[in-house]
Amino acid sequence: MMKILIMLLILICNSTFAQDNLEQLLKSVAKNNKSIQAFEKYTEQLKLESKTNLNPVDPEFGYKMMANGNYEFELSQGFHFPTLYFNKYKTANLIQLQLDLELQIFVTDILYFTKSKSVELIYYNQIIPIIEKRLKNASALYEFIQKLLISGEGTQLEVNKARLHFVNLQSDLSSLKIDRRNLLLEISQLNGGKKINIALSQYPEISSISYQELKENYVEKTPEITLLKINKAISQKKLQIAKNLRLPSFSVGGFTNSQKETGPIFGISLPLWANRNKVKTAKAETLTEEMNERSELTIHLSELRQQFDLKMDYEKRIKDLSDVLIKDNTKTLLEKSFKEGEISGITFYIELESLYDTIDKLMLLKRDLCLTNGKLFKYELFRFYQ
Repeated sequence: MMKILIMLLILICNSTFAQDNLEQLLKSVAKNNKSIQAFEKYTEQLKLESKTNLNPVDPEFGYKMMANGNYEFELSQGFHFPTLYFNKYKTANLIQLQLDLELQIFVTDILYFTKSKSVELIYYNQIIPIIEKRLKNASALYEFIQKLLISGEGTQLEVNKARLHFVNLQSDLSSLKIDRRNLLLEISQLNGGKKINIALSQYPEISSISYQELKENYVEKTPEITLLKINKAISQKKLQIAKNLRLPSFSVGGFTNSQKETGPIFGISLPLWANRNKVKTAKAETLTEEMNERSELTIHLSELRQQFDLKMDYEKRIKDLSDVLIKDNTKTLLEKSFKEGEISGITFYIELESLYDTIDKLMLLKRDLCLTNGKLFKYELFRFYQ
C-alpha cells in the first residue's frame, strides 16, 4: 500500500513539474515570438487610425478680392448633429475592442501551436527511451539466437528475423531522433530563435469537466465568439452613423470686409446625393453580421461537441489498452516461452511485434488525448501573454 502511495505522489509531482515547464515555455514564446511582436505594432497602428475623423471638420477660411479693390474675409465652422459624433466615438471604442480581440486570437493561435508542438515533443521524449530499450533487448536476443544456431537449436531463418527486427528498430530510433531535433528547432523559432532549455517529458494534466460546464466557459471566454458580438455591434453603430449622415449639416461663422463691415454667416448642406444608399448598405452589413454570428456560433459549438466526444473516446480506449497491458504481462511470458523452447523464434517475433504495436498505439492515444484536451481549452492560453 505504501508503494502505491509513493507512486501516486511521484506521478502528481511529475504532472505538476511538467505543467510548470510547459507554462514557462508558453510565457517565453508569448514574450519572444517575432510574429506576435509585429502584430502588436500593427494593432497599435490600427488603434491610432481608429481615433481619426471623430471631430468636426476643420474651420474654413475664405478671402474675396472685388473688382473695385475691396476685399472680404470669411471664417466658418461646419458641424453635424451631436449624435453623429457620439456614435463615431462609440464606434471607435468598439473598434479598439475589436483590435484587442484580434490580437488575442492571433496570440492564442501562436501559443496553441506552440503547445501542440510541445505535446509532440513530449511524445518523442517518451517513445525514444522505449525504442532504445527495445533496441538493447533486440541486440541481446539477436546474440542469443546466434548462439542457438551454433549449438544446433536454432535456424538461420530465426537469425535473419532477429537481425531484421534489430535493424528496423535502429531505423525507427534514428528517424524519431531526427524528428525530435527538427521539432526542437521549430519550437526554438517560435521562441524568437532562442534555444529551449526546458525539459518536457510528462504530459500536462488532462482536465476533467462536464460538457455543459465546458460549453458555458467556452462561449464566455473564447475570443472568436466575443469578436462576433463586437462585429455585430460595430455594424449597428455604422448603421446609426449612416442615418445621422442623412440629416443636414450646418456651418456658422462670420465675415469682415475692407469697409469695416462685419456680420454672421450661416450655411446648411442637404445630403441629397453624397449619402445615397449608405443606409441600405449599412442595414445589409448589420443583417450579415447577425446571420454570421448565429452561423459561426453553431459551427463553434458543433466542433466543441465533436472534440469533447473525441476526448471521452480517447480516455476509454487508453484505459482499456492500459488494463490489458498491465494484466497480461505478455512480454515476460513471451521471453520465458521462447527461452524454454515452447515457441519458435519466428513466433516469438511475430507476437513481440504485435505487442509493440499495441504499446505504440497506446502512446499515440495518450498524445492525441493531450492534443484534443489542449484544443478544448485553447481559450485559456492567452493568460500566458498577459
